[in-house]
Parts: sequence; C-alpha cells; structure tokens
Amino acid sequence: MAKITWETGTAFDLFVSLCVLTHPVGYGLRPTWAAGVRSRLAAEDRGFIERVQPFVLVPIAWLMNLEATPKTALAALHALEALAVGDRLAALTINTAIPMKVQNILRGTIRSGGWDTDEQTVVKAYYRKRNIVLKPVQMEAMMNAWRDPARFGQKYLTALKSYYEVFFVEDEKHIQVAQMKGLAAARRLSEQMPPGQLLEALSQGIQFEKYFHSGSGQFPDFVLAPSFWSSPLIFVNRIDANRVGIVFGCRDDEESLVAGEVVPPMLVARLKALSDPTRLRILRYLAEAPMTPSQLAKNLRLRPPTVIHHLNQLRLAGLVQIILLAEGKRRYAFRQEGAEDVLHRTLEFILAEEGPENVGDDHSLKLKAK
Repeated sequence: MAKITWETGTAFDLFVSLCVLTHPVGYGLRPTWAAGVRSRLAAEDRGFIERVQPFVLVPIAWLMNLEATPKTALAALHALEALAVGDRLAALTINTAIPMKVQNILRGTIRSGGWDTDEQTVVKAYYRKRNIVLKPVQMEAMMNAWRDPARFGQKYLTALKSYYEVFFVEDEKHIQVAQMKGLAAARRLSEQMPPGQLLEALSQGIQFEKYFHSGSGQFPDFVLAPSFWSSPLIFVNRIDANRVGIVFGCRDDEESLVAGEVVPPMLVARLKALSDPTRLRILRYLAEAPMTPSQLAKNLRLRPPTVIHHLNQLRLAGLVQIILLAEGKRRYAFRQEGAEDVLHRTLEFILAEEGPENVGDDHSLKLKAK
C-alpha cells in the first residue's frame, strides 16, 4: 500500500500564487485583479516573472526536498539564495519526470547557444504533454534562461524577493492558518479512505489509478501538501523514482482570493459554467460515458482547442471528473455531485440574504424554497 507523507508551509503558496497571478483565467481569477497585484512590482521584475513563470511553474520536487520544517516562504528564499546563481534554474525546473532527451537539450543550451527546429519541437511537445502551450515569447525566454543560467538565477531571486515583500507577506499568516486547517482535514480523510479515493477527494475529481499504477498495480508513495491559492486545482510532479509530490487546494469553497468578495467564488464558477449551451451539451455527453476531448470535439463538431477550453471551465467549476491514463492522456466524466451542489448553494446564498432567520439546515432551506 502506498505510503503517504504530509508537508506544509507557505513556500508552496509562494510559487503557486505566482502561477495563478500570471495565468489568472486558467484558475478562475479575474484578470484585472491579478494585473493589479502584478503592477505593485517594479516593471523590470514584473516583466521578468511574466516571461519565465510559464516554464518555472511550481518546483514541487525542489520544495519537497527542502530541509526546513515547516517549509516557509522565507525558508525557500534562503535556500534559493544559498545555491550558486548558475544552479538555480536547474534546481527549480529539472526533475525526474522530464525525459533525459529534454534535459539534455535544456542543459546543453549554454554550449550550443540555442535550439534548432527539431530541439524546439521536442521541448514544445514535452510541455504540451503537461497541458502547457508555450508562446514564442515564452519559448524565447526559456532558451535565453538556459543560455545564461547565472543571469536567470540572479534576476529570478531578485524578482521573487520583491514579490514576497510587496504582496505575499501581507497574507502569509492567513495562508498559514488555512493550510493547517486543510492539512488536518486531509489527514482525517486519509484515515477513512484508500489512497486512490483520497487523491480523488483532495483533487476534487481526478482519478489517478491508471496514471500512477506501476507494473505491479501499486501506487507509488505520495508526499501531500495543502495550498490556499491552488483551489480547486492541484499541482503534481515526481520527486524521485519512488515518490510523487502533490500540492492540493485547501481553500474553503466559500472563500475568495479577492478580499471583499460577497458571493462564494465556487457558486459563481458553477453558474457561469452552466450558463453556456455548449458546456451543457458537453455535460450531457459525459453523463452517458467518459470521453476524451477529441471524441467530444467530433460529437460537437468543434475544434479540440475549443472543447478543451470548455472542459477547463467545467473543471474549475467542479462539474467534470478527470480520469488520467498512461502517457498523459485523459478522459472526462460528469461529476454529478458538483451539479447537485449548485442548487443547494444557490438557495443557501439567496435565502441567507433575507436575514439570519433563513439560515438553517438543509431541511429548512428546502421548505423555504417550496
């Protein structure tokens, strides 16, 4: 049986929050608010982070291997600063999940000075397999980083420190409290569920069995860490040959990243997702049987990228389940509990607005609705 180890610390959210802020739409966040946060950084730091974040991502293996307990944001900054400037890029971006062919291309850039067409194709294909489509400017930024890793190492640490000081530190204590609460809840679940079911619950609808099972049919060992910023999504990567690291969202569905929001963000996401006729049709197909994006595209007579966009919105709303297969392939299925939750949350929010007397258990809400 898989062994589960638990980690916690604001270092995870330091990097996760940068992913969310530089790609807000993919995480259901308002782009204008995210842009406002980024604007607090100096122009040079802001531009640098926006260019490199798509390939730096969340360095799960590096974070999981930090010796600090808990793994605080400051501990991560100190650990990064302790590395030689030329080693920081590899520490943050290279792990055992990256094929050796890709690693050789990346590490060899400092000698070759750049990538030929075939090498660019290999690098793009690897990131596309991870559902990351790098634009030309981002590919150029990645190639430049590997041309001069020492320059990258210095500029990235400077920008990361600036981001921590001008924004992240303000909310760090709140994040810490939410992480500890999420960790406690996840550990309670682990006492009630086998690993596969636990991961499906923490990821809000991802089935990992066929993706992680080894030839012997066993799960690898897992290291799990809660994140305030990643909800409802997760970050997954291999730490080494025997362990997989997973950073799972622990933010309450009723809580928003944006201070002062009144309507629960998950309720808004689900209502928006269900308001689109194409997404409703997708859910009808998925309610019949799990399908791949290509199968859905054929049935809907739409381009696969369009279908993937809709599936991402449904995933953010917790309305579809992902079944991960070998080779990074995936099928999607209807997540009925997400749809059933929409009516309950809508009634709960609307009726509660009329006054405290209307806030009760499920039974009182149902009676009021009648």
